[in-house]
Amino acid sequence: MEWPAEVIAAFKRGLELEPVGDLTVDQVLISILDEVARRAVWRAKGNPAHISAALRTPFTPLGSVVPGAATMWATRMCLHGADWGAAVDALHTYMERNAEAVCEAFQDDTQPYESNMGFGF
Repeated sequence: MEWPAEVIAAFKRGLELEPVGDLTVDQVLISILDEVARRAVWRAKGNPAHISAALRTPFTPLGSVVPGAATMWATRMCLHGADWGAAVDALHTYMERNAEAVCEAFQDDTQPYESNMGFGF
């Protein structure tokens, strides 16, 4: 998916990382954002109306991706407090405002994860 520059910039401020191997910081960030979207769309069962709940109810897609990202795509990661919070807000806001496009982009490429939370939808 083509993530907006402002979301990428927010994550660059909020997440310091050292990529694995030949990966760039941008490649790692895009991998993280794509994986979050895959999990959110899976959790929302492909329904754009449920993206907000899928993103914001614990165990969140982002919260489930970051620990794995630290071992798969980066040798070191550091979250930067308020800047991390702003990055999370930027991502959630973008995905909520563009829920139909996000669901369409990832409907055939979702990623189940152990969320242990039921939504009733």
